[in-house]
Amino acid sequence: MDNPIRPVEPTCTPCVLCGHVEKVMLFEAIDYITHNSFRLIQCQICKLVETTPKPTPAEMARYYPDEYFGLSGRRFLRPGEWVIRLARVWRAEAIHRLSHAPGRILDIGCGRAWMLAKLKQLGWECYGTEWSETLVNLHRQNGLQVFREIDLRDCHFADQYFDVVTLWHVFEHIYNPSEILAEIRRVIKPGGLIVLATPDFGGLSARLARQSWFALDVPRHLYHYSHKTLPDMLEAAGFKVFRRRHLSIEQDLFGMTQSTLNAMGYSHNKLYKSIRITTQPGQPVQRETFFNQALFWFCTLVLLIPCALAALIFSLFKTGGTIEVWGTKPDCK
Repeated sequence: MDNPIRPVEPTCTPCVLCGHVEKVMLFEAIDYITHNSFRLIQCQICKLVETTPKPTPAEMARYYPDEYFGLSGRRFLRPGEWVIRLARVWRAEAIHRLSHAPGRILDIGCGRAWMLAKLKQLGWECYGTEWSETLVNLHRQNGLQVFREIDLRDCHFADQYFDVVTLWHVFEHIYNPSEILAEIRRVIKPGGLIVLATPDFGGLSARLARQSWFALDVPRHLYHYSHKTLPDMLEAAGFKVFRRRHLSIEQDLFGMTQSTLNAMGYSHNKLYKSIRITTQPGQPVQRETFFNQALFWFCTLVLLIPCALAALIFSLFKTGGTIEVWGTKPDCK
């Protein structure tokens, strides 16, 4: 049986969306890297969910080890890298088509910057921010303008500087989402485009999997948005939402399989870890029998097709594992 929702005493920290302080606790979740425990609490008014206790920015570094970002710009085995690169190219082409002409774009938390690289080929002036010093140096060597700043305000961009600002699975990592949205609104031109994508905590896959949900990722995910609260955040910041999408090829289809394996009792995110490239090759590896390994991969292969179908069906009913929101800055103030 699921743990009952327990009340949480009013805190001195207001909800970042609606400002209220009364919240309820949903459940506890474990970080798969450090195995530390965190609570998920939900605002009783707007239903935004957050992680508590939140590590301080100084403490958060231990939750982002080098292997989290990948080895020399690579995070996964080659088939996984190919799928992700293809998805980034599709993103770039979608932005280019919608904009009708090349402009100036900022990708906050640009990662390997494959989307920016493609847009640069299409004639765009590309900027990015990224936490990983290794990736920032790599991008600068490749001619991309990438800043190693955690807070966008520290970049000191001019007013109305960008035609497009994007945050792909980054917004949930940000401590001060309302303040960052206000800064984004300042640097976007009137009529400019903002695109945000996060896991959908209100989707059916999240509600079914709960602690086993692949996209939970505490404490790196400080806030857990849904198909309701993410658009509400944009509109509260003065943007006009015009498009919502509920399916991500690399997030939903893989995530559904991984969440199911987690719920079956396999070590948390075992499939994800098995296709990652680690920066610590000498790190001890837990040994398994051939039979256990074969059984795990057999279960994975059996689950792939039904989980992919389930993810597609959930997305059709707008209750998938991802929410992607497209908005514009109105021409008038």
